[in-house]
Amino acid sequence: MVRIDGKEVLKKSIEDSSWQEFQFDLTKHAGETIKIELENRASGWSFEAAYWSRIELVK
Repeated sequence: MVRIDGKEVLKKSIEDSSWQEFQFDLTKHAGETIKIELENRASGWSFEAAYWSRIELVK
């Protein structure tokens, strides 16, 4: 699950806990400072720490 400023913007069920690629639109946040959170529950833990390997912003 991906949240922007606490609001869910992407939720995807995955079967594998390997690296995944996700895309979502940030255009409505242009010029703002926002908080992006990633929540990973792929391994069955309630809230497993998940990490961004790379963020690419495309204009």
